[in-house]
Amino acid sequence: MIKGGTKWSCLKSPEIGKGAEKMGTFIVRVELYGNASWQYYENLHAGMERRGFARTITSGDGTVYDLPSATYYRSSSSSKSDILADARAAANAVWSDNGVLVSETTGSTWNGLRQHKRRSA
Repeated sequence: MIKGGTKWSCLKSPEIGKGAEKMGTFIVRVELYGNASWQYYENLHAGMERRGFARTITSGDGTVYDLPSATYYRSSSSSKSDILADARAAANAVWSDNGVLVSETTGSTWNGLRQHKRRSA
């Protein structure tokens, strides 16, 4: 939807058929405290990706957007505690002084996120 020349997007949690395991949608933010360089964040991104976290989010119309720095998206049947444990493991592997926030959501809306540009292989 376009409002005042600004594109607003939203996402609803995946619909699951009757009898299927409930999938949760999670937004995770990780902060590496102190003087962590960008290389530590690159290592964090790789570790989070190995654990099923994405640095992008897809709108209802299929457009893919980059999330803010060190923010991740994951759809999973895992509990918030399990998601937290996975994210903490990735963070602790690269920097011991960190903080992790996990939010489970039924939908998201955003403004100003940049459309994702695929990197060359």
